[in-house]
Amino acid sequence: MLGEEHPSSWSEAMTQAILTRRPPSTVSSAAAAIAAGCRGTYTPRQRASVAELLLRRALRAGLWLPAELVATEPGRYRSRTVHVDRESGITIRVLAWRRGQHTPIHGHIAWCVIGVYAGSERELRYTTSGAGGDTRLHPSGDHVMHAGQTAVLLPPDDVHEVTCLTDDAVSIHIYGSALEPDEPSMRMEYDRSAVL
Repeated sequence: MLGEEHPSSWSEAMTQAILTRRPPSTVSSAAAAIAAGCRGTYTPRQRASVAELLLRRALRAGLWLPAELVATEPGRYRSRTVHVDRESGITIRVLAWRRGQHTPIHGHIAWCVIGVYAGSERELRYTTSGAGGDTRLHPSGDHVMHAGQTAVLLPPDDVHEVTCLTDDAVSIHIYGSALEPDEPSMRMEYDRSAVL
């Protein structure tokens, strides 16, 4: 997690401006605030830091998601695109899970911020070695995220898998790329046999 830290090139005024904004209470107001914050930053790390800070504040202030976004399905987790902002280059999706549902092991096409809205999720992170068909995955992190917690993934250190640990869980994912509603956010999926 990037936490409250910001790159040294940020001005104190920029940090204060973000921290003094009223936390958004709806998904549309949260999306607008995150997109606006990402428009004013320059590097992927800065944009991810702003997105994480604003998402964490919204989650902890009682962000509300409507029932149609948090509904789960029995077969697999469900991903819904709720906002695409081409100017800031971000996509926001809500993922709804049932106990045991999980992603494949994957990396992303851009930076990603994850915020847990409800329930708990387990994230396993991996580092990679080798290339192409000889890629090997090395476990590098195992942590459980609960409602209100956030995490940041920055390529190339963004290979992970996520599993729902509670009866239901909902998480909000912000990607540093303007994606079409059904466009995948995963740049690469890895076979479990690659894990050492």
